[in-house]
Amino acid sequence: MVTLLETPKPIFEGQPLREKHAALATKAKEILDEYRGKRDFTIIDLAKELDSNETTLKQAFKKKYGTTIWSYFNDRRMKHAMKDLHAGKSVAETAMLAGYATIAHFSTSFRKHFGILPSSIQ
Repeated sequence: MVTLLETPKPIFEGQPLREKHAALATKAKEILDEYRGKRDFTIIDLAKELDSNETTLKQAFKKKYGTTIWSYFNDRRMKHAMKDLHAGKSVAETAMLAGYATIAHFSTSFRKHFGILPSSIQ
């Protein structure tokens, strides 16, 4: 069974993150956790919102959490979608809540992520 909404563990060893970069990564994660169905998400906009630049944000996030920002965002989005489908929401509603413009794109992404079609959950 898929563990829903599990926080990734850092995988990098070596020099610790600077305190300000660790705080930047933490704040980015907090914002991403609230972005659930945001369609127009970009890392550049996230960096601007945090008064940072894209490169610093990407490096700090990966160093702290062991995954890329986009992978983290997409993984959470897919796990929320799985949870919604198990709760009885339709594929169309789940796609909309996940921020997809079309059911077809959502279904393709869901199948790529989990190896099954979302319609098989219901």
